[in-house]
Amino acid sequence: MFYVIRQGNERVARNAISDIMGQDKSKDFSVEIKPYRRSKTNEQRAYLFGVVICMIKKHLEENGDPSNEGDIYDWFIEEYAPRVQVTLKGVTHTKKLTVSQMNVEQMSGFIERIVMHAAEYMDLYIPDPEPDRGHAK
Repeated sequence: MFYVIRQGNERVARNAISDIMGQDKSKDFSVEIKPYRRSKTNEQRAYLFGVVICMIKKHLEENGDPSNEGDIYDWFIEEYAPRVQVTLKGVTHTKKLTVSQMNVEQMSGFIERIVMHAAEYMDLYIPDPEPDRGHAK
């Protein structure tokens, strides 16, 4: 079970409590309550892998440069992924984040940089999934 209880939405809160109370009484359960924080959306992942990477792959194939999705993804991670500083045993290193490590805003920026790269260097227009709202939902 997973609930997002927004301020003022008593119905969802009541449903969550009802579901908790309706669980098998012979088993132990844990319940965690924490502030809600958006994570990457399925829509962001679907747009990146189902539209952006696929359109770039098709464009490359049409121009005599066949590539697979994994190689394309790896190249863009290398070029445009957000970087963070990590310190191990007193030595600081720069680490590139993978999609699974990015938050919503980082993912939006990553996708935007890939789309801009495609337009600037490949003359490839990749449509925005929702022109009125941007990538982060």
